[in-house]
Amino acid sequence: MWAKTFDEIPVVSVDDLAAADGFIFGFGTRFGSPAAQVKAFWDATGALWASGALAGKYGGVFTSTGSQHGGQETTIQTFLSHYVHHGINFVPIGFAHPFLQDNSEIIGGSPWGAGTVAGGDGSRQVSDKEKAIAKFQGEQFAKLLVNRQPATAAAPAAVTEITEVIEVTEVTELVEESKPAAAPVAAAASAVAPAAVASPVKQNLFSRFSLKRK
Repeated sequence: MWAKTFDEIPVVSVDDLAAADGFIFGFGTRFGSPAAQVKAFWDATGALWASGALAGKYGGVFTSTGSQHGGQETTIQTFLSHYVHHGINFVPIGFAHPFLQDNSEIIGGSPWGAGTVAGGDGSRQVSDKEKAIAKFQGEQFAKLLVNRQPATAAAPAAVTEITEVIEVTEVTELVEESKPAAAPVAAAASAVAPAAVASPVKQNLFSRFSLKRK
């Protein structure tokens, strides 16, 4: 609304997202949710969603509101559905920076992401503490990307480990079920037993099959 234009900052396109390891989106708030232009941008990512091009990437958010209670947290919460549907890992900042708990002055930002309060007419400038929080968010996000372990390298080992655990559990249950039961109490109990035994075995086989297919 009162935002200035910055010609020196390049305009990002939808296709640029696929080439990035991660991104931090910043935008203004409209009634406690992202501006319409933000939704329009993400509505154009349907092809990326269909191909899974953004799955496993990392994303953060920062925002700006006109007033102290303009909905900075709800704006980010509302936006996160875009990350979730794409399989993007959201990276908050929590309360890791001390200024997020400073009550001595009005400070934008929250555990969800950095922020600023621009004022109703856009006259309020970003404070030094708000800048410090934003810098901290960027630094922590960059460290995460540098130190992360590629999902493609970690996933096979994790799947193998889980599969082995389930196979051992399944064998144990089969052994227990194969033991002869005590003297039958009644004919009805004998008739019900086969169905009861078959059910958990089928469930375990299905679980093992599903994990192996991943």
